[in-house]
Amino acid sequence: GDDTILLDPLANTPLKIHQLSSTEIDKLELEKWTPPFRLTTEEKEIIQTPGTVLVLGRSGTGKTVCIVNRMVYDATHRTRTGHSPLKQLFISRSSKIKNLVKKLVEDVMENPPNVERAFSSYERIMRDCNAALNSFRLPTSVPAIEQSKPQQDFSGFKEGFFKAVKKDMKVKLSALVVWTQIRSLIKGSIEAVTHGRPLTRTEYFALGAKYCRLNPEQRSEAY
Repeated sequence: GDDTILLDPLANTPLKIHQLSSTEIDKLELEKWTPPFRLTTEEKEIIQTPGTVLVLGRSGTGKTVCIVNRMVYDATHRTRTGHSPLKQLFISRSSKIKNLVKKLVEDVMENPPNVERAFSSYERIMRDCNAALNSFRLPTSVPAIEQSKPQQDFSGFKEGFFKAVKKDMKVKLSALVVWTQIRSLIKGSIEAVTHGRPLTRTEYFALGAKYCRLNPEQRSEAY
């Protein structure tokens, strides 16, 4: 069915599946053409729901796919209905993700009429805001830029901390899986943000199977 989810056995994240009709098979020869992703019922609901939508999920669960499709859907709808101009702003902490989303969106609709788009990294938007405040001689928030920079990136985690503890692990987990558990669940989940601290072991183990797909033994090792 359309809602069948296949997991990547190496990364423990949902596989994204492309779909195309029989009439589009010849397009596979085109270098710049990529068949659209198959969307689940839940993803379609996120994309087509009017108004503001809050999407929470760990890395690899399809948030970026939903954002790209939502931006295209809103632009298409606005163009067809002839409503007032639509302004879209995409902000990401990662410049790589920002550039990816910009490319994916523009590959579908490069210059739609009645739509203004901007893509920015979090650091860039902070600097632009500070520049605007400076122009009006208002106090700026430079410390916020420094605080926005991650204390540890994945490469540093993998080559530093993880490499040092890997030999002592009883259950073999990849650096990416452990990193995802820490960043997206233990420290970055909505529960952790609400508490203002990382999840305790008990709270982490209490997360449902749909939220965290690791078994108890794997969770214990990751924690």
